[in-house]
Amino acid sequence: MKNRKDEIQSLCEDLINWIRKNKKALLILNSKCSRDTEFWMSNDFDFVCSVLELFYKNNLRLLNQRLKPKGKVVIILSYNEPITMSIIPVLNALVVGNKLTVRPSHRGRDIFNYIWRESGIIDRHKLDLKIWEQDRLSDGELKNTQALYFFGGYKNAKEMSILCSKYFIEFYPQIEAADFKIIKYDHPEDFDIKQDIEATLNEAFSHSGQACQRVQGVFVPERDYKKYSENMLTSFNKLCHSLEIKNYISENLDVDEKIIKSTIIEIAKSKPEKIIRAPTRLGLPILVLDPNPVSTFVQSAYFLPIIWIASYSSEKKLLKYIGLRQFHLGINIQSDNEDFISRIISNTCYTRYTVNTDHSRVRPEEGWGGTWPSGYTGYKSWIELFSYPYEILRK
Repeated sequence: MKNRKDEIQSLCEDLINWIRKNKKALLILNSKCSRDTEFWMSNDFDFVCSVLELFYKNNLRLLNQRLKPKGKVVIILSYNEPITMSIIPVLNALVVGNKLTVRPSHRGRDIFNYIWRESGIIDRHKLDLKIWEQDRLSDGELKNTQALYFFGGYKNAKEMSILCSKYFIEFYPQIEAADFKIIKYDHPEDFDIKQDIEATLNEAFSHSGQACQRVQGVFVPERDYKKYSENMLTSFNKLCHSLEIKNYISENLDVDEKIIKSTIIEIAKSKPEKIIRAPTRLGLPILVLDPNPVSTFVQSAYFLPIIWIASYSSEKKLLKYIGLRQFHLGINIQSDNEDFISRIISNTCYTRYTVNTDHSRVRPEEGWGGTWPSGYTGYKSWIELFSYPYEILRK
């Protein structure tokens, strides 16, 4: 598929018409795949529609450039947020002219096939898209592949990186891990605690903890810890005893209770001031107050709807806590001190930083995870990730 305006707009319109016409069936397939709540599935649905409607307009500058496709590329998808992930990266890979193979997760095959194959979109638009049905890609499928884009867990990413190095394949991992935020205000009167806590809880528990770019914990200065934690506890209890909790925790949430029990053990080992569990079937979500910042619990990434609040006494200690984390995906910084912000960014090696904005907010015109920076490779959009933009220079 060439990146011509009429072809791209026709493909986007076809996708929009299909998913809108079949929204009910699509949400059923989504629930079978991710066990997500109806609220977040509908949220993803609306987001994807917005992306498709604005796709050509928002990518006009890039699509008007000379774009050389990577060639033969592979995308490996996880089961998380399947409506979004089944469409957005795939669309971007195709419009620049790649020969694409997609291996959906085992749980995500039905929804992926429904969107692309059962809709007839692959045949109508003569898309160079192959859907790999087996659990593992064969060595033959990987040979002569130019780039592999991986969405999933750290362990599987390590295995795929070894395979990619064997065949000299460019490897772009989007790892499932959890993020945290840092708060430091020299003028606390300018900091809206209630608004921040509302955003934090929303980002911590969205998609029942599935979204990789979510807030898992908050580092707060010692002087502000008491006020922040008290407000967090009030808001958490209010949420857990309201009907709104159904937006965050599905009755069909598919979590192994052994994982929850082992996590509770790790939480207890961190010797927190308090552990508060919601009155739901699985006791999720969970709020943990004042755990040890160097504990395994704080330093690890739990793919569960859990939020912790920890205090720090100095910038030096904060940097120590940050450096000990197992995964270095992203930091959200809320501060009115530009020098502090610069020092945190300069002295850490994380793949994504967001400053004084919601951590997981993604606007339709942006790549996955936003553009400051976005995902694994910084400021690049999806179109740039799936192609080699170039210019012809003339004297």
